[in-house]
Amino acid sequence: MIGTTGFLRIACISALLVDVSMAEDTSWDSRLAETFSGRWKEIQKELSGLTPQLEKLPGIPIDDQGGTGGYACNHSLAEPAEKPGFAVEVKWPEAREIDLVALVPARRYDAKGLDAQYGLPEAFSVELIDAEGAVLRQVAVEPRTKDNPARRGHPFVYQVSPPVSAAGMRISALRLMPNTEEENTFIHAWAEAMAFAGNRNVALGAQVKNIGGTVPPTPWYWNNPFLVDGLTPLGLPEVFSGVHGNIGWMSEGRAKADETASLSVDLGAENGIDAVRLLPAKKPTSDLPSGFGFPRRFSVSVSPTAEAGSWTVVAERELPNPGHNPLLVTFPPVQARHVKVEATELWKAFADYPAFFALSEVEVLSGETNLAAGKGVQSPDGMMNLIAP
Repeated sequence: MIGTTGFLRIACISALLVDVSMAEDTSWDSRLAETFSGRWKEIQKELSGLTPQLEKLPGIPIDDQGGTGGYACNHSLAEPAEKPGFAVEVKWPEAREIDLVALVPARRYDAKGLDAQYGLPEAFSVELIDAEGAVLRQVAVEPRTKDNPARRGHPFVYQVSPPVSAAGMRISALRLMPNTEEENTFIHAWAEAMAFAGNRNVALGAQVKNIGGTVPPTPWYWNNPFLVDGLTPLGLPEVFSGVHGNIGWMSEGRAKADETASLSVDLGAENGIDAVRLLPAKKPTSDLPSGFGFPRRFSVSVSPTAEAGSWTVVAERELPNPGHNPLLVTFPPVQARHVKVEATELWKAFADYPAFFALSEVEVLSGETNLAAGKGVQSPDGMMNLIAP
C-alpha cells in the first residue's frame, strides 16, 4: 500500500516527467533543479550575464611563465602546535593604508606535469600587522582550500575595507599538505605576496621572515626575497585586444652578450619621474621563449636634451630573467625629458644564437601615471625590428 505522502510524491515526479517530455529544449537536470530550487531561473539569468564578462578576463596560463619560484618552507608536522605556528611575515619600511591583499600560489613542474598550487596550505589565515607584529586586522581565513578545485592556480585576492594603516602582513598556515618530494615533511609555499595602497604594491622588495621550519636547499628558485620580487608564475594578465599589429621591438642581433643596445623615450617636456617599468617581449604563441630578449644587466639614464654627455644614470640592475613578468625599476625622483634604457649584457640563449635586446613596452612613471604612453621612441638600431604576433 502507498500512503498519501508517497502517492503525492509519485504524482509530483510524474508531473515533472510530463513537463520534461514537453520541454525539448530543457534538460532533465535543469527541470529537476528548477523544481527544487526557487532561485534556479534567477541563477541562470545571473550566469548568462556573467559569461560575457568572464570571457574578457585573463586566463590562468598552464605553460611556464618564467621568473623565480617564490617562498617555500618545510615543516615536520601538518599543523602547528602553537601560535604563530607555521607563518611567513612581510614587513615594508613604513605603515601604509592597505586596501587590498593578493597571494599567488606557487607552481612546480615535474614528470607528472604542472602542480598549479604547490605548497598551498589546506587552511591558512592572512593578517595585517604593525611594525612590532601585533595583529591589526584579520583579512581572511581559508579553512579548506582543497574543497574548491575550480580555482586551482588562481590568486587569492582580498579587499580590505575600510583600509588599514599597516606595516606588514602575516600569512599563517593552519594545516599543511604533504611534501611529495620529501618523506615525512609538509610544505608551505607561495609564489608572491602583494599588499596594495591604491595602485602601489608596497610589499614589493619588503623584508620577509619565515617562522619555524626549514628552507629548501634550492636558493636559486625558492628564497624568501622571491616572495616579494614582483615575479609570479602567472606572468602578465593578458586579454587579447586585436588592436596592435605588432607586440614588441627588438634590437639587431649581436654576436656577443657583452655588446650593448639601447632605446630611449622622449616625453616631450621635462617631467618629474621616479620609476620605469619594462614589459618583456611576448607572443600569444609559444615560439618565443619566456623572457625573450630581456637583458641580464642594464641601466636607466635621464637627460634634458639627449645630447652626448648629458645623460645621468639613475638606476642599474643585474638580475635573472623575469620570464613574462614586468619589471619595475624605481629610483629617487628626478626631472627629465629623455629616458634611456641601455642593455649592457644582452639576452643570449645559445652559443650559436645571436644576442638580442627586446621589449614589449616601456613605461616611464611619475607616481602611478605612465608618461611614456604614445610618446616617441628611438634606438640606434632603428625601430623597424618589430615582433609580429
